Amino acid sequence: MDQIVKSTVIHYYIACIHPYFDGNGRTARLLQLWYLVQSGYTASMFVAFSSYINANKSKYYETFIRIMDNYNVSNVLVVTPFVTFFIDNVFSKLEQKHENDKPLAKFNEILETGNITEKEKDLFLYVLSNYGDEEFSTKTLEKDFKDVAYATVRSFVLKFEGKGLLSSQKYGNRVKYKLKIY
Repeated sequence: MDQIVKSTVIHYYIACIHPYFDGNGRTARLLQLWYLVQSGYTASMFVAFSSYINANKSKYYETFIRIMDNYNVSNVLVVTPFVTFFIDNVFSKLEQKHENDKPLAKFNEILETGNITEKEKDLFLYVLSNYGDEEFSTKTLEKDFKDVAYATVRSFVLKFEGKGLLSSQKYGNRVKYKLKIY
């Protein structure tokens, strides 16, 4: 079986078994990502699977129902609908959606200048892989990243906005940031 298809089957089984009270979807995506990275697909770390799944959440859940309905009739578990969902709604979108390539290329150019700290590098890669093209606040990034002070996050977003890698949007007295797409 192809490694990418295998990763999708791993995702399905964890989500289907539903071993935890909460976090089964996150665990399934994490194990799928872990498997892809272990199989040599390190670029998958920069793909926000959650964004693609959330854009088609009802279809995502429908595949589980369709698989179980089929199983109840035939006593054969066929996960093809889930693999097809992933191909149609996640993997096929990767070729069409190259927004992350541009910020990463610009980031690599800036990285070569040596004007970015190791913590800023880690923060940018975290934003790229976890938020993709979604907005985030400094508070959200501070909470999600865990190993960072608010002052560091604030300095990071201002610096990277100044370098043209992040854009900001004001919502009243709150500011949200996102990767700047060129």
